[in-house]
Amino acid sequence: MIPAGYSVAVLALLSTAALAAWSHAHPEQHNRFMHDGPVMIMYGLGAWLFLPIGWFWSVAYLMTVVMCNLWFVVRVCPHCVYHGRTDGPSLYCALATRLADTGAPQLFASRFRHTAGVLSINWVLPIIGGVVALRQMNESPYGLTLLAVFGLIAFYLVPTSAKPSCQRCLNKETCPRGKHIKDPVYPC
Repeated sequence: MIPAGYSVAVLALLSTAALAAWSHAHPEQHNRFMHDGPVMIMYGLGAWLFLPIGWFWSVAYLMTVVMCNLWFVVRVCPHCVYHGRTDGPSLYCALATRLADTGAPQLFASRFRHTAGVLSINWVLPIIGGVVALRQMNESPYGLTLLAVFGLIAFYLVPTSAKPSCQRCLNKETCPRGKHIKDPVYPC
């Protein structure tokens, strides 16, 4: 599993970097997979981090990802100005249109602020799982490599790849993350 794990880490890193580069090279193009692809790759690598502990934990993590994202989609997305439109930048837009009725756009910022913390679980759990797996494994460089790649993807490449979408978003004036769009330190 260890050589395959390095391959997965390298593939995840290269794929996410390519998607981030593409989104910056073509900011005028709306491609939902290019917007959400890095996050999906991050979730897959997060599940991979749990495998040394057991496949049950990987599946449990993926179920948590699905539940957290559904919670976000149902609570926040109905209040987005893209709700019900075909030009939404995220795959969440199409899902939210099917799951929830249109809400009040003036509630978007407060709902986003109060609900976005639920998504942070998806970033924190793989780190905890990776640390636990690292303690149980005999192969420290492998575990450290996976944790480092996950950290690079989750905390740098995912926000960086979202920046072009944030810059042209119709919600950028009311979005709690919108104030960071022009900040050179914070990638999104």
